[in-house]
Amino acid sequence: MSSTDWRDVDRAAMRRQADAGDLTAMYNLGVIAYYERDAETAMRWFKDAASRGDIESMYNLGVVLSGLGRKAEAERWHLAAANAGHPGAMFNLALFYNLQGRPDQARHWREKSEAAGYRPDDDNNTGLPDDVRSSFMDKGLPR
Repeated sequence: MSSTDWRDVDRAAMRRQADAGDLTAMYNLGVIAYYERDAETAMRWFKDAASRGDIESMYNLGVVLSGLGRKAEAERWHLAAANAGHPGAMFNLALFYNLQGRPDQARHWREKSEAAGYRPDDDNNTGLPDDVRSSFMDKGLPR
C-alpha cells in the first residue's frame, strides 16, 4: 500500500487486482481484513497469495492460524516461509519447537533467524510494510 490510510483505499479496485492475480493486492486485502478482525477473510487472501509463492503472506497466514490455535496448519506455513528465507518465520518456528520440547529443532531455527538478522525486540518485526505499520501506529491500532 502507498502512504494512503488503509481505510481510504479503493477496496473494489484492490479486489479486482487481487482477482486478476496481483499478489500485492491479495496481501494488502489480507492485512486490512486482519486489522478489521476478520480472520476468515484475512486467511483467504493470505492463502491465495501464499499458495502462489508470496513469502510475507505465508508468514502472516501462519501468524493468523497460530492465533486461532490451528498450530499444525500454522507450522506448515511458517516452515514454507522460513524455508523461503523469512527470518520472522524462522524465529516463530524456534518458539514453536521450544514449546513442543524439541530443543534441537528450536535451536536450529533460532540460529537461522539470528544469522538472517532477526532481533525479537526490534519494533519493526510486524511483517507489515513500513507505511501500513506507521498508519496503524499513528491511529493507535494494534501492530
